[in-house]
Amino acid sequence: MNYFQDKSVLILGAAGSIGSALSRRLSKVVKELIVLDQDETGIFDIYEEIKDKCKTSYVIGSIRDA
Repeated sequence: MNYFQDKSVLILGAAGSIGSALSRRLSKVVKELIVLDQDETGIFDIYEEIKDKCKTSYVIGSIRDA
């Protein structure tokens, strides 16, 4: 995890089981975390959980959208 220390990281699919677990772990070491998913409730839940651990932004959308 030292590789991610003090970096900005984008997590795609952050509301899913793997994405949310990754977001939780990385929030302890990164400078900034951007979480993206199309599930509004899931993104809200993970955002609320990690927002105090690091600078956190969220995007509700799909990588398929232009």
